[in-house]
Amino acid sequence: MPFIEPSKYIALSSNLYRPTRFFFKINGLPEKLGVGSVRDFQTEIFFSTESVFFPSRNIASEPYKIAGPVDEIPYESTYSGDLDVTMRVSASFKERDFMEQWMNLVVSQTTQELQYPDSYRCNAEIEAYTLEEDFSPYSVRLTDVWPKGIGRVTVGQGLTDAIATMQVQLAFRRYYIVGSPNDPGEDNMNREATLGPRPEFDPIEAPQNPLTAGFIEGASERAREAAQRSAALNIGNFGGRVT
Repeated sequence: MPFIEPSKYIALSSNLYRPTRFFFKINGLPEKLGVGSVRDFQTEIFFSTESVFFPSRNIASEPYKIAGPVDEIPYESTYSGDLDVTMRVSASFKERDFMEQWMNLVVSQTTQELQYPDSYRCNAEIEAYTLEEDFSPYSVRLTDVWPKGIGRVTVGQGLTDAIATMQVQLAFRRYYIVGSPNDPGEDNMNREATLGPRPEFDPIEAPQNPLTAGFIEGASERAREAAQRSAALNIGNFGGRVT
């Protein structure tokens, strides 16, 4: 084993990430709930968030075997189910009230009617911060976030010194690393902020092969000429006159 100086170990250990430095926010939700101050809402949500996690990502594959060992063929990206958030509950229960209102935007509690996805889906961000710096070296942006469930709030006679918490289960479609080449940006993902196409839903146009382009166009022209001759022949057979 190679010798490493103790000062090197100290420098490496001081560079480890401390998970207590993070920021969690839900973009677009204050506007959907009609909250007056967006900044105060985001601050309260962040303060109430006791724990959250950076979601995992996997690549689904299918076994493929011809001869010899089985090969794995990847075909799509998958993500770690739902985002579980543990939130502290204030004395006014406003955090739970926010989530209840958000769930009512998805399904009305009185009529059980489903709403259009654009009326309740938002984007969320999770940012990691270091102890020395004020900028985030790593953050992810989750798309199409909506509340899937709100957990119970436990009360009891022996919980005098405890703080009430609740579990919030948020569904999301995918996530991007903020600032990466694949990140479409908040403006491009917010459907209410722009009427332009969303990059993640843009259809992929297949490139046209220059070697077959002329053949395909010629075949289409020959097919139209054959259809015209067939129509003229049918008209002549029924006593019509072709012009």
